[in-house]
Amino acid sequence: MNVEEPLRRNRPFQRLVSAALASEFSSAMASVVLPLLVLGAGETAGIAGVVTFITTAAAIVSQVFSGAIADRMSGVRAFRLASLAQAACWLVLATLVALDPRPAWFVVAAIAAVAMGFSSLCYPSQESLVKRLVPEAQFGQAAAVSQGREAAAGLLGGPAGGALFGVKAGLAILVQAALHAVAALIIPSPEPVEHHDLEPGAAKGGFFGDVADGFRVLAGNRHLRSITIVASLMNLPMASLPFVLIVYYQSRGFSDALIGVMSSCIGVGVVAGALLAGNLTSHYSVGSLGVAALGSYVVAVGAITAVYSHFGWACACLVISGFMLPAFNSAIGAYTIAVTPVERVGRVTAAIAVPGMMLMPLGPLLAGALFDTVGSSATLLVVWILTLTPFLIAAFDPSFRKTPRLAELSDSPEADRS
Repeated sequence: MNVEEPLRRNRPFQRLVSAALASEFSSAMASVVLPLLVLGAGETAGIAGVVTFITTAAAIVSQVFSGAIADRMSGVRAFRLASLAQAACWLVLATLVALDPRPAWFVVAAIAAVAMGFSSLCYPSQESLVKRLVPEAQFGQAAAVSQGREAAAGLLGGPAGGALFGVKAGLAILVQAALHAVAALIIPSPEPVEHHDLEPGAAKGGFFGDVADGFRVLAGNRHLRSITIVASLMNLPMASLPFVLIVYYQSRGFSDALIGVMSSCIGVGVVAGALLAGNLTSHYSVGSLGVAALGSYVVAVGAITAVYSHFGWACACLVISGFMLPAFNSAIGAYTIAVTPVERVGRVTAAIAVPGMMLMPLGPLLAGALFDTVGSSATLLVVWILTLTPFLIAAFDPSFRKTPRLAELSDSPEADRS
């Protein structure tokens, strides 16, 4: 592979980007469609939070094993399996909604949980394919492209989900199924690569040994440990905030399309930030970018807490909150795949994602319960308080702040092992 070839000319990588975009577009639609489907059936915000809790928990549990599965199946086969299974789940739900526009919430939760379980295969599969398709010097750029792709999916998927749901709920879900089918068709098949010998002490004890090996690598790298702790703590308020705003604006009679627009606003900031993410990742460390991103998010959430009753101002603050996130996430992703052998990328990235996702299902659950008992203002204040702890850890923990840049890894490959 020619290191000098720009990513836009790397056709297998561009196919991977397109397949992942289709999959993430469907997921972004689901984040709006599922709460609206439950609320539209007459359920409370608390029940909608329970549904989101169940589906997110399913994704986390399956994430424990997804990396080892992706490593053993190959990234292509795992991604294709995940896409086809999700397409089947959404097709079943669309059929049920066509028969009964107000399906029982536990039926919706069960079908969505299965879909989310299979979705956990996508992330480690994508990272494994990036390791195979992209030269190491371009890992930062590839991670920035991924951030822009995810933001674009969120930016367009939210409004599309809301608008299609407003036309017909079953239509929105059917489109989700079609997107996953397209993703399964266009995923690239890279040439097989020779696996390197595992490091001394690496697991060789079968499937569960592979699963444990990913967590062993995470535990043995102090930078990855600290990054994972910060990400895990930040995911609680980040999962809570959009749910609170969706429920608030739905209770105030805002249209489904406007709610979809609001849910995509953070994606506008992420898309804008992704344009700079590649250069920022090359010049600044994970720690520096993390402190800047989390600090700006704390300020933005504080502003939303003050102005959320004004729809336009809340949307503007959401845009600002997302601007620094792609550079931070790109640096994390590039660092992780750079320090991980190709045959272990799936299990390691999955192991990192598990604790990083642990608190996500509690976000909507907590937000829904608080919203029903103490109202929107107090709930948003709690969300803002929850953003402070990960920011303080990022600012003062040396293991986080001193995570090497990619250029430093090239100069000292073993610097990340301590």
